[in-house]
Amino acid sequence: MEAEAAAPTCMYPVQGNVFTAMRCPLHAAACIISAIECDVVATFNQTDLAIQPNLDVFDIPIASVEMLPANISHVSFRRNGIKHLGDLSLDASGRPSSTASLSLIDQDLHALTSQTRFPRTLRSLTLARSSVTAIKSTSFPPTLTSLDLSDNVLNDFVVDSTSFGVLSRIPSFGVNVTIQVAGSSCMSIPGARFESVQNGRFFLCVLRLMNDTEPSDASSANTMHDPTTIAPLPHSNTGDSPTGRSASSIFVTVALVSVIVVGVIVAAFYLLRRPTAMLPRVLTTSRTSRRLSASFLTHSPPKTTKRSSIIGAHDVRFDPSVACARLARSDLRSVHVLHADGLAVVSFGYWKVHAPVTIRQLQPNSPTDSIATFMDEARTCVLVVHEHIVTCLGVSWSTSSDVAIVSEHMEGGTLQTHMTQYGHTRQFHEAKWVVAFQVTDALVYLHAHGIVYRTLHAESVLLSADGHPKLSNYGLRRSQAKKGVGGGVSLVWAHLASTAPELLNGGDHSAASDVYALGVLLCQLDHGVPSSSSSYLDLNGDDTLRGDVERIVLGKYRPVVSSTCPDDIAALIQKCVQVNPRDRPTAEAVLLALQPYHHDVDGAVDV
Repeated sequence: MEAEAAAPTCMYPVQGNVFTAMRCPLHAAACIISAIECDVVATFNQTDLAIQPNLDVFDIPIASVEMLPANISHVSFRRNGIKHLGDLSLDASGRPSSTASLSLIDQDLHALTSQTRFPRTLRSLTLARSSVTAIKSTSFPPTLTSLDLSDNVLNDFVVDSTSFGVLSRIPSFGVNVTIQVAGSSCMSIPGARFESVQNGRFFLCVLRLMNDTEPSDASSANTMHDPTTIAPLPHSNTGDSPTGRSASSIFVTVALVSVIVVGVIVAAFYLLRRPTAMLPRVLTTSRTSRRLSASFLTHSPPKTTKRSSIIGAHDVRFDPSVACARLARSDLRSVHVLHADGLAVVSFGYWKVHAPVTIRQLQPNSPTDSIATFMDEARTCVLVVHEHIVTCLGVSWSTSSDVAIVSEHMEGGTLQTHMTQYGHTRQFHEAKWVVAFQVTDALVYLHAHGIVYRTLHAESVLLSADGHPKLSNYGLRRSQAKKGVGGGVSLVWAHLASTAPELLNGGDHSAASDVYALGVLLCQLDHGVPSSSSSYLDLNGDDTLRGDVERIVLGKYRPVVSSTCPDDIAALIQKCVQVNPRDRPTAEAVLLALQPYHHDVDGAVDV
């Protein structure tokens, strides 16, 4: 047996050890062997497992799990460095595995694919802290009632409709889970759709199953169809015969002649009717557009944003990155207006009946410049994917005049509201610097992609249902305002302290002005109190708006930190609010300074 184990046919296409139930010594239910020589590294006695049908494997290096042992109800792997999972649905004898619980904790899995098959009896699956970033075409058994993805950040989560039905019944995926599937990447897959689970908390990409009538062999019966794979054309037994070629040639000739004749007739008819048919067609189209623009239904988003058509140069409907993220307007239902700014109206509503969303739509009768700005926002929004930026689910429209941006709904409200209610609590002050780190991390991401945030303050930081912060995606756009117009700055008393001096002096938005606002936000987090006035913002003057603007422009604004503020953060805040933009640190430098306060803390605040 040892000679067989050393044979070249025993080699595995991995580096490291393999956990398996094959090629194990006699009386061993499972073993760990080296992938190259198949030397036995460890064995698990069949007699011991028969007494206690639970297997716990920890701290032994394993690169791949080939199969699970037979008749073991619970299998757990911890800190093994596992990178690959094979077909776990069958045991060494070829019979279905009876494992009911499988745990893989602190592994290096990264991705699960269609090659991974779980036992059909599996009820509980744990993948906590296993560096899982993608689940692609993995099938989950109907028996599954628990899936733990704690401390994983997934950028891809693609399943078939059967597995989605299984996952939709699971109440929670654990703690500190991030699933940020880009709507554009999902919509680019033929037949795929975006679906939510857990009351809209997470969105998955769901693929349509193959037609049951399509032929398939036994080896592919349990494998989900990959829409990116082109199926080979079926072979024809008659194509090689002279009779088959002759019949085919005759058919092609007849078809070509028919097409030419029909084309000539249609062209002649069109040319004869063109002078009289053109005018009614234009009038009908115009009348239809006016009717759509004037309609407003209680259970659908507003349909009017501008009476005239959007200028073609700014029309996102013809942008491929936006078109592939299009959501059907019939799937959206607006419930009530949340707020409005000078550019758009934001409503709360539902997508696909049960998924709560926010719908941002251009204000009615907006000027051309506003339309161009909103279109740039739509383009940018669908491309931004970060765990601490609100996810853009897609863009919806029925005509060129009712484009709307659809985003995930943040049930926890704004950071400003939360600080007003809970900023004095011990729980808030334990998490505040982690919140600061996560917000700064999002800002670094935007700046790295050439995006200036422009509106950073406590109201633009939103909280998820479990208290994790995310920057609002309102106003994200790549294009800069015209030089010398101050980027369209409006003086809002509540956000005055977050406005950099150069903006009040007619300058343009920049990464440096974002850092200025970040310094103010750090000061607010330090106190646990949002700055709706100059209560702890040392302006040293009267309470008039004009007086405070002058003092900010002159550099007389100095944030006053609390007595408990760490010295390095106090110094960091002062650097961020320097009058000269060139004297401020970059967002990346701020992130580095906050790194010691990040640790492994969750960063969520109680909501």
